[in-house]
Amino acid sequence: MTAYIIKSAISLLVLLVLYHLALEREKMHRFNRFYLLFALAFSLVLPLITIPVYVEAEAIPVSFQDAGTTAAIVSPQEQPEESMLPLLIIIAYLSITLIFFIRFAININSFLRKIRKNTKIPFGAAKLVLLNERVLPHTFLNYIFVSREEYENGLIEEELYTHELTHVRQRHTLDILFIELLKTIFWFNPLFYLYGRSIRLNHEFLADEQVVHTTSNAAYYQNLLLQKASGATLALASNLNFSITKKRLQMMTKTTNKTKAYVLKAGLAPVVALMLGLMCTEEVIAQQKLADIPSKQVRSIEVKSITQKEHDSIKKANPGKYDGNYKEFGIVTVKYTDDNNRHVTIKDVVKKDAAAKPQLSEVFIKEIKDIAPERIRKIENEMVSEVEMKQLNEKKSGIADWDPDAKYRKLTVTYVDENGKEAKKIDYIKEKPGVNPTSISGNITSKMGNEDNLIYKGNEVTIQPNFEGKGLAGFYEFINKNLMLPKLPDGTHRIYVSFVVEVDGSVSDIKIMRSPNEELSANVISVIKQTGGKWIPGEVKEKPVRVGFNLPISINIKN
Repeated sequence: MTAYIIKSAISLLVLLVLYHLALEREKMHRFNRFYLLFALAFSLVLPLITIPVYVEAEAIPVSFQDAGTTAAIVSPQEQPEESMLPLLIIIAYLSITLIFFIRFAININSFLRKIRKNTKIPFGAAKLVLLNERVLPHTFLNYIFVSREEYENGLIEEELYTHELTHVRQRHTLDILFIELLKTIFWFNPLFYLYGRSIRLNHEFLADEQVVHTTSNAAYYQNLLLQKASGATLALASNLNFSITKKRLQMMTKTTNKTKAYVLKAGLAPVVALMLGLMCTEEVIAQQKLADIPSKQVRSIEVKSITQKEHDSIKKANPGKYDGNYKEFGIVTVKYTDDNNRHVTIKDVVKKDAAAKPQLSEVFIKEIKDIAPERIRKIENEMVSEVEMKQLNEKKSGIADWDPDAKYRKLTVTYVDENGKEAKKIDYIKEKPGVNPTSISGNITSKMGNEDNLIYKGNEVTIQPNFEGKGLAGFYEFINKNLMLPKLPDGTHRIYVSFVVEVDGSVSDIKIMRSPNEELSANVISVIKQTGGKWIPGEVKEKPVRVGFNLPISINIKN
């Protein structure tokens, strides 16, 4: 949301500055009206646009900063309590927005109430609403509000009627309602208030232009405006009395030749294109060997659909590879750790079928059987809903022997992987006459171990395992005192370790998931073994349970 607000504000500011520098003082009011409305709409949509740019590039590793200490082991800080600040900000925003909405509704209702309670007289394309108080003529939608006394005594000049009728015919109230609604939602952004002033002033230029064109007596109309230039401006109304009368008087006698107007209009296109290029483009890095990345090194994979325009842009770089319907392609983002323990992010555009991982039921079952029984947490066997079937059919599922006309069951196995994290395996099984689908998962269900063998995650237990009464801070303190460090180069080195705290306080299943140095790995395993028997086990419902940990150890070296 923050990125959206910033991008939108930059666009609003650039386009508004451009308007004041190049357009506001020129007599091209109809184009200016379009420009201001376009600037608002474009700035609201701009942050949502992504234009991928296909490039050939090497993956760039993420570097670690030097913490500036010597041979110090840095433990993660204790998990802070969740801050209430974001919630308070949301509540404050919604509360203030509600107040602005109420004010917005009250302003609209005040006009509707005047329309209902006062006499209305047809007047060309509009209706006059006769008010009992002395007011300057002003317009809301197709209603022109005037003083009853002045109307009945013929004291309202013809030029004022022409001015207000122009507001009605050109539907200026709709512009004002639009900007007022935006100000209600984005009340914290002063740029919307500046746009509101510019829109109202341009409305007055348009109405003045029509009056001068109709009467051909600019001097008389200017004197009339000076006589009437007092009083308050009404919210949501197109008013005769606008605060910057001097600008209106100057604009009446100004001219802009057609060539200059054409140049100014044409010059806006490069500005819009430049903003799209700077704020919306995203590099798509080609990587032909995604499949070569070892699965254990992959940290996350994301597949995102692309639009027709994005596909057209990519297709220009490599027509042969990206021929076909844009719906068949997706952007794959892979985050992984390379052989040198560097964090790398790469992107590629692939066919969605290629990004999927087809699995035969036989292969799926074989994979499940290879999971240690005590790690299986839950097995779910359910009918695939019509909605999910539709989604699978739309993306062609990527499942071998898929039959869009058949009914399927979804077999989901939840288990704890080797890193102590919860994982799932899913397979889709086509129902056949005379076959009981539940028998397929029956063999797997029988493999589930005793509940006492389950390994819980830290957030699943009632009481966390506690090292010598000091929690994880005590564990890191013990590591800091007892770990023998091999010779390491300057910089930050991270080693990731997993282990299980047993119900008797011992530790088991110690594994190094990632390490920059084999000697360091051996030393870490050795020191963690020394913590055995010093743990107070975790509990679930007052019962000691096995708890798996997956922890980083950061070492900052500065020789």
